[in-house]
Amino acid sequence: MKWQVTTSKVTAKESPTTEQFDAVMVCNGGRYSVPFTPVIPGTDQFQGRTMHSHDFRVPEPYTGKNVVIMGASTSGIDLCVELSRVAERVVISHSNPPIMKINKLPPNVTQAPRVESIVGPNTVRFQDGQEFLADNIVYCTGYSLSFPFLTPECGITINDGRAYPLYKHITNTTYPTMSFAGLTHHALTFALFQLQIKFALGVLDGSISLPSKAAMDHEIDEDFRSRLEAGLAPRKAHAIFPLYMSYVTDLAMVTRQPFPQGQTEMFMDAFARRFSDPQHFRNAEYKITGPETWERVPHQSKEQQLSTAK
Repeated sequence: MKWQVTTSKVTAKESPTTEQFDAVMVCNGGRYSVPFTPVIPGTDQFQGRTMHSHDFRVPEPYTGKNVVIMGASTSGIDLCVELSRVAERVVISHSNPPIMKINKLPPNVTQAPRVESIVGPNTVRFQDGQEFLADNIVYCTGYSLSFPFLTPECGITINDGRAYPLYKHITNTTYPTMSFAGLTHHALTFALFQLQIKFALGVLDGSISLPSKAAMDHEIDEDFRSRLEAGLAPRKAHAIFPLYMSYVTDLAMVTRQPFPQGQTEMFMDAFARRFSDPQHFRNAEYKITGPETWERVPHQSKEQQLSTAK
């Protein structure tokens, strides 16, 4: 089959152009342009300020405020720490699995389960029944998958953050000449994308043989089930952490590429420290000590680095 790709220049008023291709690789990620905001009963009653982290720029408007942050992934933890420096109180609401438990938060930050509803003009009620008077709500709830250029004929459905059916999060099992790179997240980005592209190219040139469609779809379903069993929400269908190591090991083996053991271990360590020590994890510095070995070294200020250099 051939793929029909229609394009147009956004800066010029020209007629769209349609071309035919033997294969298509979707590499835009699809997840950082359409903010996802959950439907919370009573939101229309809230008289404070609401914002998605996508639109956050500076912390000063939150000075002296009581803030609820919904979500505790990368943006949620970063904003939690940043806003704690100016806000009166911060409550970070989440349902992270145990492996992503948050520790060592600032003293004016508390954790709460998911938001159940908004009660009246300023009261946020959580699933355990506790309530909090909030001036602001910040949605750190990620993004909706968006591939507006894919027509239904492509055979890909998007539902609750999950693109289906994608074998190993890469290959369209209905039409294997379509592949995706960069759909996964919570990963060592460029090293992983390289493996995904190697896999897609191997499928196209025949060096990688795909199982039957039924077998691939079964593996997709099992992968999704394993994520749910690990405590991830259905919307995290393409989140690689905490299953990153097994996924990368598999791709490296199938593509016959060197397994980036040292890089992978450093990433796992740094990512875990975002949750175990959110105030200081960025200060960690890593030193490569061999082809696949590394160590985390104490952070040095610029003054200390200059002194050591002398």
